This record gives sequence, structure tokens and C-alpha cells, in this order.
Amino acid sequence: MHSHNTSLPDKNTTDISHPITSSQSYITPNQHIDHTLVHHNTNRPTSEPSTSLNNISSADSHHKTSLANELPTPHISNEYTSATFISIEDTTLHIKKSNSPSSDAEHPYKIYKVPQTETKPEKDQNITFPYTDSDAYKEKELAPQNQINNIWGDKPLEAVPPNESLHIEHPSSEEIQNHSCYHISPQAVQHVSTSTHTYSPQEIKNIIIKLESSLKEFGIEAKVTSVHQGPSITMFEVLPAPGIKLIRISNLADNIALRLAAKSVRIVAPIPGKEAVGIEIPNKPRRIVHFGNLISSKQYQNETITLPIVLGEDIMGISQITDLTTLPHLLIAGATGSGKSVCVNSIICSLLYRCSPEQVKLIMIDPKIVELNFYNDIPHLLTPVITKPQQAFQVLQYCICEMEHRYNQLEQMGVRDIDSYNQRATHSGLLPYIVVIIDEFADLMMSSGKDMESTVSRLTAMSRAVGIHLVLATQRPSADVITGLIKANIPSRIAFMVASKIDSRIILDTAGAEKLLGQGDMLFCSPWDPHPTRIQGAYLSETEIECVVDEVKKFGSPQYIDDEIFIEEEQTYEAEGAEDPLLIQAIELVSKLQRASTSFLQRKFRIGYNRAARLIEAMENKGIVGPQNGSKPRNVFPS
Repeated sequence: MHSHNTSLPDKNTTDISHPITSSQSYITPNQHIDHTLVHHNTNRPTSEPSTSLNNISSADSHHKTSLANELPTPHISNEYTSATFISIEDTTLHIKKSNSPSSDAEHPYKIYKVPQTETKPEKDQNITFPYTDSDAYKEKELAPQNQINNIWGDKPLEAVPPNESLHIEHPSSEEIQNHSCYHISPQAVQHVSTSTHTYSPQEIKNIIIKLESSLKEFGIEAKVTSVHQGPSITMFEVLPAPGIKLIRISNLADNIALRLAAKSVRIVAPIPGKEAVGIEIPNKPRRIVHFGNLISSKQYQNETITLPIVLGEDIMGISQITDLTTLPHLLIAGATGSGKSVCVNSIICSLLYRCSPEQVKLIMIDPKIVELNFYNDIPHLLTPVITKPQQAFQVLQYCICEMEHRYNQLEQMGVRDIDSYNQRATHSGLLPYIVVIIDEFADLMMSSGKDMESTVSRLTAMSRAVGIHLVLATQRPSADVITGLIKANIPSRIAFMVASKIDSRIILDTAGAEKLLGQGDMLFCSPWDPHPTRIQGAYLSETEIECVVDEVKKFGSPQYIDDEIFIEEEQTYEAEGAEDPLLIQAIELVSKLQRASTSFLQRKFRIGYNRAARLIEAMENKGIVGPQNGSKPRNVFPS
């Protein structure tokens, strides 16, 4: 809250004159502050809940009544303007954004008090305001009576005492940290209205004729019974005559593509749950599915979805939005340029739009360095974006330690999962979800091998109940990267265009991804539907990502976990073959608590994984602990 000395506004402000003869200054029912101008987020919609101005003293109620019938109400639309105006007594207050850095940086709106003129606008006169990017003027429609846009809650405005400055209330840090106030403007991304059809009815008829004649040339009698137009492909449901083997139709994909002059034709034989064969033909042209349109859909706004992720639109034109907690992990694979990185960005921005930093924490691993650097310094991060394979392995070990710690908390409270725990815990003790996003998993597998595979496998097998979820992406879907152990614990998979049927089978356990079109065309398998669903992925430009990140950064700074998890101690005792100074303490701790594991020592001594593993090995050599016995804990022997 700041007050400012009386001074004249510059040429970018506009004076709206309303003579008021009251002996006391009030904000009248017809005079409103649009808080979309006051708050730093200038893209907030104006359709927020309104609050009536009820705090006008009863002694001056006749002024309130008369002014309500006389004064027009300025209204600011969604377009950002440089100033808003409030008429009080014999002055006009100009609320104007300051561009110069000063001690008022946290409250960049200055208030100027100017003597009021005696001119009075007509009752129905429209009031104009200047744009910030030009000197043009545009008439603004009048706002509803007795209302005020208040995006931070229903707080009625009180009377302004005479000779005092008007203070503009900003949300407190506590309000910002409370996820109920967490909101990102939908205007940060594009909302484009597009047609749902790409082929005309006549073009559809021509394709049906060619399709039926092509099948007839190979001795297959069939009729097209239904047509579904999606963003990137059109599916023709074909009913073959009795006695026709489906394999005969499936083998004609290349012949049909030749007859229709199509880039690629995919045949679904049969369509799951239907008495028909699906023939998918590429659209000319393809329709872009905009991320902004999907986050405005009812599916995304569904409050029952805990961690919503936007995928795209299916061939029916239906928005495909799912809950990450139900997947519970996701594997994404596809060749270069197929849309894999755009899909990862779409998933991240989906979480940022709905989930506050108190609800979800993110760990991002980007060995390619340039893919996820947009998201550095957002408040959701547990660590800076990780680019080194060794640090990636260590942070996954931290996730295992956190998983074990959370299981202990669940056991103490007597609950089975994170949802039940958060329902019983107090607000300060709530556990946030943790989402680990790895952009190029193949690079980590090459550098860490079996250690990385076993770590990821353990996380995917056990971390769901405690709210830790993994999103793995790779452009090399080979068997040495996506191993059987990893696939067994990740039933949810997205396949983009790949080079061969072998790659498609590695990802989806079935062929089909080699027939995709690229540029966001995907097949999605989920635990509740093992049959692949064809989806056109949502598109999100780099500019839109930067806008979303800028909005998110307004809600605070990241609170990183201790950097010691990334420190690999290199002491002289290692080279000399001497014992670790922590060995005696480790033996005492293990003997006292009868527990011995690498992650246990990491958490207790705050050391790296390699040093903790060496301590366990040293205790095993001394006969303090037994050997590793699968997933069972090591035995601890009396010392």
C-alpha cells in the first residue's frame, strides 16, 4: 500500500469529470475499479465474481441514489488499457501503471489527484479510453450497475475518508500461496475457432465410391456404413459381406492408399466393439488442435480430475484429457519430428494451468539441455532442470528415498494412498504429488544401464500410492531402452510415428504406429483400454509456453531440495583405500535400528548414492549386514 504526492498526470491519462457536491468522498455504486488492471496479471478475464458496494454510509444514501441515476460507468474489457478512473468528490483519480523501476515495484500502479472540472457528461454518453499500444480510441460498453470485478475474493469497498489517498489492495503472500487463489489467465494461450470438417460432402462421396470400388477389384464386397471426420484423419466404417476374412482387407492398405493418392492408410480390423472395419485416410488439409481450446473444455475443468493432462482430439473430434493419477505413469516414444517434445510440453502446461505449487511438484530431466529450459525457476520445481546423467540418477534415488518416507507416513496414519492421507492431514502437512518428467530416457539408459533400469522399475512399481508419477519420453524405442521390466509397470503409452512395425510393437505391443502421419499424430494406450486410440496431439508454440511460464512465476520462487543429493564426495581415503569416516556411525545406526539399505543411509547421512552403496558394501564385507535378497531388506547381524 502506497500513497503518492499530488501531481498532474502525463499525456497518457484521461480526465473524466463528474462534479460531486458531497461533503464526504465515497466510491459510488456506479464507479468501479476493474481489478484486471490492478493485478499484475493483465490478462485476467472480466467475467469474475462480482461484489456489490454496500459500505456507503447511510447518512449519504441520497447521494448514492442520485449518482446511480446520473453517472455512466466506465468498463474495461479484456484488452489491457493504461489507466482506469474513479471520480471522487471534486477530483479525478488516475490509476496509471508506472514503467520506471523504483521502491514501488511491488505496487506498480500510481495514483494522481487532479482538480475536477465542472463539465458533466450526458447520461448516455459513452466514455473512451486509450489503448496502451496506440493513440487510437475505442468506445467501451458500460458495466452493470452496482458491481465490481474482484478476482481475489468478495471484499466490499469501504468509504474513502476525505483528504486521504485511495489504496489499491494487492493479494497477500498467504493468499498467493493458497492454491485457491492460484489462477492462470486463459489468454496466455491461443483460442482459435476452427471448422470441425475438412472434407466437403461431395469429396466424401467421391472417396466412398473409390473405396468401395477398390475393395471390389480384389473380390471383397463391402459397404461404407459411417464416416467420422477428425482433425488429421477421416475414418470410414466398412461392413464386409459375410464370409470375408478380415486379413484380406488388412493386407490391402497399400493398394487403397495408391488408389486414393493418400500418404498412408491405416486399417483397423475390426473396430473394437463394432461390427465393422475402420479405414483411416489422411485429411487434406489437416486441422491444428490448439491447446488453448482444450483447456477451455468441460473435460479439463472437471474437478474430479486431480492431475489433468491434455492429449488432443480423437477421430470423433472429442477432447482427450486424462488424469495422470489413473495412468499412473506414461511412456512416450516416437521418431524425430513426430511431435514428442510438443506432447511433453503440453503435459507440463496442463499441470501448470490447474495445479498450484502446493498441489504438485515437478522434477524435470533434460539430457538434451534445450528442450525443457523454458521451465527453470517456476515455483513447482523441486530442483533446477537437470541436464547431467549422473545428477539424473541421483535425483531418482532421492525419489526412492521420498517414496519410502511417504510409505512410513501412510503406515503411521493407517491409510493406503496419498488421497486418504491428505483428507486426514492438516493443511500444513499435506503431501504434494511429484511428477518426474524425463525428456530423453535413452540417453540415461546408455549412461547408467542396469542401475537406471532397476531404479525406474522400482519407482514405477511402487510409487503410485504415494503420489509419485513418471513421464518417460524417448526418440529411440529399442528393446535395450524400453525393456520388458520397464514396460511391465507402465501400461499407459503414447506412440508417435516410428520407422517400422518392430518399433511400434516395442512401444504398443502391436503394429500401427508406422502408419502415422507425424506432426502430433499419435496412438494412445491406457490401462482401461488396451486398444490404441488415434489422437491428434495438442499444439503449443514456444511463445505460448513462455507466456504460461511468465504467468506461473508470479506465484513465487521455487523451493529446491538440498543440493547435497547431487554432491559426490571424492575424499582422499578412497584413493588410499582407507575406511570411510562415516563407517563407524553407519554401523552404529544400522545395529541400533536393525535396518540397512542404500537409500536409508542416503536419507540419514544426507550423502550421495555411490557413497551410501560403498558403506553398505563395507558393512557386508565386515559381516554386519547380509547380502541383498531381492526386494527383501538385508539382514542385520549382531556386531
